[in-house]
Amino acid sequence: MSESELAREIFAQPEALERFRAQEGARTPELGAGLAARRPAGVMIAARGSSDHAAVYAKYLLGARAAMPVALAAPSLFTIYERAPRLASWVVLAISQSGASPDVVRVVASAREQGAATVAFTDRLDSALAAAAEHVVPLHLGGERAVAATGSFTTTLYALGHLVAGFRGEEELALARVPELASHALAVQPAARALASTLAEHASCAVIGRGFGFPVALEWALKLKELAGVFAEPFSAADYRHGPIALASAGAPAITIELAGPARGDVRRLGRELLERGARLVRASDEASADLRIPEADEWLAPIPAAIVGQLFAFWLARARGRDPDFPAGLRKVTRTL
Repeated sequence: MSESELAREIFAQPEALERFRAQEGARTPELGAGLAARRPAGVMIAARGSSDHAAVYAKYLLGARAAMPVALAAPSLFTIYERAPRLASWVVLAISQSGASPDVVRVVASAREQGAATVAFTDRLDSALAAAAEHVVPLHLGGERAVAATGSFTTTLYALGHLVAGFRGEEELALARVPELASHALAVQPAARALASTLAEHASCAVIGRGFGFPVALEWALKLKELAGVFAEPFSAADYRHGPIALASAGAPAITIELAGPARGDVRRLGRELLERGARLVRASDEASADLRIPEADEWLAPIPAAIVGQLFAFWLARARGRDPDFPAGLRKVTRTL
């Protein structure tokens, strides 16, 4: 693994998270408190790709921990249709490692012109997105090089956790433990490599979560697609029952992400149903019996180590399928959409 840029970035995440905590751990909650003081009508989030999955995480985080309505932006309304929603009383967050996607920048610029509070989460302080936003939360990654997002995703989740802690007006001591949780997540590598070798023949799978596990399912599925070339379809456990369960068949892999919390029971029940249908069930959980072990953590923070477990699994599945995870077919690091 040492020769792989992607592998180096996967294993650098505990350090990246600690760096963010040291440099932004006080300022970001203060920003959250300032946003809450504006008593916004809601929060809109603009993002693409892995950053969009971080936005889904933020939807659960702000909803569950701050009772705040959250909408995910449709950037084409701002660009192609030129019909921006009224956002003056909202907070608008934008997430982009490069800060270069014109449609995400347009959402922020329009919202700021309307008088909304705007915040950019980005690694590039010299980007168009950073210039467009009123406030910037730097990720301090120093430029992620591998095509597949790793540290930019987990550090964004960590940054959002700090922001919402300030939004709630509470000191969240659990946040300090996250770099350690990331280190523990890396210990899954032998199990991830072994499991990858047994699943390499399968060209498709379902990835299922619910609640805080749903954005993890979205991110795992993306990594499996872009790195391993597997048609991995992400689902909420609830939505999976509304039709897609008909695709469950003998031997077809289904990955369930079982984070500790209220949603775990439902995901487990679905897993049992899939076993009855003959599916090849792969359980990701903090339990010792899991196929992929996720470090035990508070539900709202568990997606960070869980994402790292998925990155390692996707890396080794790519290798097992004869693909180079450092050079995903047809992809490049920065994608600009309008």
